[in-house]
Amino acid sequence: LYGDWYDEALGGDYNYADWGVVASATTPVLTPRTIAAAEVFNGFSHPISGRVPNQGLYSLGGERTIRGIGAEEDLARNVFVLR
Repeated sequence: LYGDWYDEALGGDYNYADWGVVASATTPVLTPRTIAAAEVFNGFSHPISGRVPNQGLYSLGGERTIRGIGAEEDLARNVFVLR
């Protein structure tokens, strides 16, 4: 589980929170030096007051998310990634 809270009272420009869950598993395949890995990521952005800025929606999940969503489109208020 994770949570990030951005607050104007703490120096932020917006009031919103990102939260979600990340789960992963690995298992050896044929030899101990070869593994199979799986990861599930499910994250959400929620405004505390006002709105979630585009950069907040775009970066939801950090490096685990899929990039390339246009700023004019409805950006990810939630993200589900299975890899």
